[in-house]
Amino acid sequence: MAKKTTAAPVDVGFVGLCISLGPRAGIFQFARRDDTAINFYLGGRLGVRVKDSRRRQLLQAQRGSVAVHRRVEG
Repeated sequence: MAKKTTAAPVDVGFVGLCISLGPRAGIFQFARRDDTAINFYLGGRLGVRVKDSRRRQLLQAQRGSVAVHRRVEG
């Protein structure tokens, strides 16, 4: 009989939320680890740069070309 194993817990935290307002406008709203928004955001051209950078990172992670980090307890 196979020995049962349990998966290690994964600690996922949120950094913020990207809001796309088109190719030349965007907002990055920062958040706490529990996904509650804080009173700080990046808008305008800087918001677009952060939004596009985040989008590229997520696409690369989906394709497997970027290592996904996770905290290991212990």
